[in-house]
Amino acid sequence: MELLDYEVELGLVLGRDLPDPVEFDEDALPDAVAAVVIHNDVSARDVQIPEMQFYKGKSYRTFGPTGPYLTFVDDALRSSWADLRLELRVNGELRQADHARNMVYRPGATLTEMTSLQSLSAGDLIATGTPSGVALRLPAPWVVRLLQLVPEHLRWPMFIQRQKRSGRYLEAGDVVECTIAADDGRVHLGTLTNRIAAAG
Repeated sequence: MELLDYEVELGLVLGRDLPDPVEFDEDALPDAVAAVVIHNDVSARDVQIPEMQFYKGKSYRTFGPTGPYLTFVDDALRSSWADLRLELRVNGELRQADHARNMVYRPGATLTEMTSLQSLSAGDLIATGTPSGVALRLPAPWVVRLLQLVPEHLRWPMFIQRQKRSGRYLEAGDVVECTIAADDGRVHLGTLTNRIAAAG
């Protein structure tokens, strides 16, 4: 893998089965969510993008570190969903930082969509999306159109080389720290710390 990327996400751990479609808003989340946890949705962009394989690109062994604590939903968390701040640092450099209130799909919308597609079970972990700041930089629309003229066997090596030049992708030895906490300190899910190891 040449383009190893990071995504700090709020993980929802279900407390009950959801066999049928359910409409959720944030107030209804505690009815189905027993706990929350930090999740780093590690992604191999050189697999995910050229192969259009989101499952494969995010599912290699050791991908998706989760922890360090499972935080049960309590009154403080019930009133703080939108105030949770997601942050990710690589070697101490802040790469991602935003509040859950600014997510494109908030946790309630994510659960609503998931239950419309499939049955979920107590204990399932649902990752809810990531703030801006990942290493992946998609080209401008006019560049994408121009690249359609390039033969596929040349297009993807060009894409990978261009992405690598950013210097933002993870390499062996990098330390990734993910933190999710409310600004007022009432909720703190800890810090998930992982060191990137060389393949093999």
